[in-house]
Amino acid sequence: MENEEKIEKTEVQRSKNTNRGILIAIVATVLCLAIILTFVLCSSPYEYEEIEDRFKELVEASWYVNRILFGVGAETHPRVYDPRENTKTYLIEDQLLYYYFEIEDENYERVFAYREHNSEKYKYMEVTSKKKEDKLTFDYRNREKNLWGYIIENYNPTDISEKTETEYISEVLYYYYDVVDESDKRIVAFRSSNLDPFEYMEITKEEKSGKEYDYYDETAKVYGYILPDYNETKYQLYYKKSDPKDYDYVNGDVSGMRSVMDIKNFAETVYSKNYLENTIYETLFDGVATLNEEYLTGRTARYYEYTNSNGETWLMMSNTYEAVISDERPIFDYSTAEIVRPYRRNFVNVEIEYYYESDPSEIYTVKISMIMQDGVWMLDGQTF
Repeated sequence: MENEEKIEKTEVQRSKNTNRGILIAIVATVLCLAIILTFVLCSSPYEYEEIEDRFKELVEASWYVNRILFGVGAETHPRVYDPRENTKTYLIEDQLLYYYFEIEDENYERVFAYREHNSEKYKYMEVTSKKKEDKLTFDYRNREKNLWGYIIENYNPTDISEKTETEYISEVLYYYYDVVDESDKRIVAFRSSNLDPFEYMEITKEEKSGKEYDYYDETAKVYGYILPDYNETKYQLYYKKSDPKDYDYVNGDVSGMRSVMDIKNFAETVYSKNYLENTIYETLFDGVATLNEEYLTGRTARYYEYTNSNGETWLMMSNTYEAVISDERPIFDYSTAEIVRPYRRNFVNVEIEYYYESDPSEIYTVKISMIMQDGVWMLDGQTF
C-alpha cells in the first residue's frame, strides 16, 4: 500500500516538472521573438543617404505646390471691370454760332445751307431721318429729333440770296468713362465720336495753381486738364458684373494652371495620389456651389471651373479662402534630417529642421512622410 502511494507521488511530481519545462520553453521563445522584433522594428530598412537626393528634390519642389494648394493660391487676374461698359454721355455747347436755312431739293430728303458767324461761305448738308448704312460716319447728329447729317461736297444750289437765316449755337455730345488708374487721381477718357480715339483729362476739385484749365463744370465745381501723353493701362481680362464676386479668374499664363486637372497633375509631381485623393482633393475641388445672383453660396471649393456669359470655361479661385501657410519660402537644414519612427518597407518618416530668412533664430521641426509609389519615392504628407 505504501509502495502504491510513493509511485503516485512520483508521477505527480514528474508531471509538474514537465509542465514547468514547457512553460519555461514558451517564455524563452516569446522573449527571443520580442528581441528579434525589437531589433527589426528599431532598424530602418533604409539609410537616409539612400533617399537623400529624392527627399531634397521633393521638399524643394513642394513649396510652389503648397503655395497653390494651401497658401496664397494661383496667380489671378486683378479684379478690374471694363470701364467702357460704364460709358456715359455729356452734352455741351461748343460756343460756335452758326447761321442756316433750308433748301428745297427733290434729290435729297432735306438740305441745309450753313455758315459760321464769321464767314460768308456756305457749306451744305443733307439731313435724314434714318442713318445711311453706306456711310461709315456722319457729320451731324440730333438725338432729340433723331436726325443724321451728311456734308454734301461740290453742291451748287440755285439762287439763295433771299433766304432768311436762323441762328444756331452748336452742341457736342461727348462719350466718357472713368479710367481705372492706380493713382489717386481721377482720370476721364472722352471722345465725341465712336470713330475718334479717346483723349484723357484729369479732373480735380481744386484749380491748379499756375496752370490754365481746359474744362470747368459749373454744376459739379470741378476742373479738367487735358493729358496729351497719358497712356491708359489695358488689362488682359476684364470682369463682368455677372461673374461671381467671391471667385477670381486664375491667370494661366503666369501660374500655368488653366484647369482643375492642371492643378492635380502638378500636385501629383510631388505628393502621392493616395494622400491627395484621400486628404486634399475634396477640400480643394468639391463642394456644393450655387450661384445666387452675384454670389456663390454653400460649401464652396477653393478652385472650380466656371463657364461665363460668353460660354468660355475658366479656372477660378476663391478670394475668401484664408491661407494656412506663410508665403515666405522655408529654408530647410538638410544636415538635421534623419529617419524616425514609424517606418516600414516602402514608407519612411524624415524629421528635419527649417527656418525663415525673416527670422533665422526661430527654428521649426517637421516630420515629412515619404512612400514608394510605382517604384518612385513621393511625399505622403505635408511639409509644413
